[in-house]
Amino acid sequence: MKAFGRLARRIGGVQVGLALGTGAALGHATIGVLKVLKREGIPVDMVAGTSMGSLIAGCYAAGYEPEEIEELALRIDQSWVYENLFWDLTIPRSGLFAGDTLLRFIRSYMGSREFVDMEIPFACVAADIETGEEVVLRQGRVAEAIRASCGL
Repeated sequence: MKAFGRLARRIGGVQVGLALGTGAALGHATIGVLKVLKREGIPVDMVAGTSMGSLIAGCYAAGYEPEEIEELALRIDQSWVYENLFWDLTIPRSGLFAGDTLLRFIRSYMGSREFVDMEIPFACVAADIETGEEVVLRQGRVAEAIRASCGL
């Protein structure tokens, strides 16, 4: 039924797209936006994000409720980052962290979902490490794409 409503809004030219940005504090703020949209009955037809925003957007697109996403975000505090990511440091080639710990964390929520499996169309933005150019990820495994977007 959600897909039908999304199609009707698309045909009518009235769609809601949500773009979520970077940063943990901003990530927490966007969860509040998701709660308000839900409370007011405003459907989101597509969602995209970068860095922390890609994790939140990905969870939302996968069907997680804003309250569940908030619980996830609260798990990622400074102590979690230190305890889990600090020891994942690597020689900078594709980022400061090897990313294995972060990828495992993301997979605990996304599993093996691919972009085509998402309940809401989803994209995430990363940067090409060699050129610094923006790369929009829309296919393949979602967890790996979010990990690329969160690359530190």
